[in-house]
Amino acid sequence: MSRVIVFDLNNIAAGEFRAVVNRGYGLNGSITQQGGMSCTVELPTSAVSNDWMQFGRMVMVFDEGELLPPWCGMIDAPWTASLPVQATIYSLEYLMQLRTPDSQITVTGEFESVLQELIDMANALSTLNLRMGDLGDIPDGKQELKVMQTPLWGQLNDFAKRLGVEFTFRPTYDQNEPLLIYLDAGRDIGVDTGILLHDGARANIKLADASVNGPIWNRVIAIGKQSTAASQLKSKPIDDDDSISLYDLRSTVIQTGTTVQSVLDKAAQNYLNSMKEPTIKFDLLVDDPEIFPACRLGNTFDLHVSEVYLPGGEKGWRGTVRLEQMAYDENQNVITATVVAKL
Repeated sequence: MSRVIVFDLNNIAAGEFRAVVNRGYGLNGSITQQGGMSCTVELPTSAVSNDWMQFGRMVMVFDEGELLPPWCGMIDAPWTASLPVQATIYSLEYLMQLRTPDSQITVTGEFESVLQELIDMANALSTLNLRMGDLGDIPDGKQELKVMQTPLWGQLNDFAKRLGVEFTFRPTYDQNEPLLIYLDAGRDIGVDTGILLHDGARANIKLADASVNGPIWNRVIAIGKQSTAASQLKSKPIDDDDSISLYDLRSTVIQTGTTVQSVLDKAAQNYLNSMKEPTIKFDLLVDDPEIFPACRLGNTFDLHVSEVYLPGGEKGWRGTVRLEQMAYDENQNVITATVVAKL
């Protein structure tokens, strides 16, 4: 059973209990999968009788042996009030879903300053203890974001997606200190584990599902957000001949918030590089606890699966995959890892 710590409205630990918690983890931003998850936890009677089991309270979950990253979220409706009592806990993306700006504002600046402004808006009326985290490879040049009177979560996600940036929420907790939540961002989240995941003889994974997905774009033009055609920045069309010869020509126009031509040109190239091939997605069952510590969002693995049938008459696949989402089934002690790669 997992250790579950519940915090008060100041994010100071108020109590704890043990329970089975099946939970999910996900990257956000410019990826094929999206984070934003919830879990339902059956509560022991010893926990239900405490006033700290209340909506709006943060929860942090640690597995036995701490092989998995700590999971964190907020308690909110619905709540099953009859026995067995069950609480719904929403992952950290939910925090910014609860924050809507009082007025519309346009934010301009480097990527880091725009991101910091969004974090400040989320903390403004009542602190979420949300902080700027680690920044990896982030876009150059000035960006412009029109912040609307809608929940900040969708606006943050769209902003990152438009610029090819991923992000994840990282909770940290030291005893007797407030729970803090860091927002890490970049185009390079994760590390290469060097681990081979494979089916067949002496398999260390099982293949639950596999699919090949689009869209495919192999001719791209990027434009700025300037208000008139005369002032609007525009990149030259960028093609990928190999993709066109294999999948036929597929053209698109993308819009960015930059005011710098070189940044716009780079955005078009980055988008082409990421979209010129279809994506292959595998759902893998990982039941070897020795692999659990390597299962971190953004990490890459070598993968070999034999029983997949791909377009063009190919059977089997081998290559490098990246972990974008995972779910832990505590009853079975199994991770379902969603890994992706370019076909």
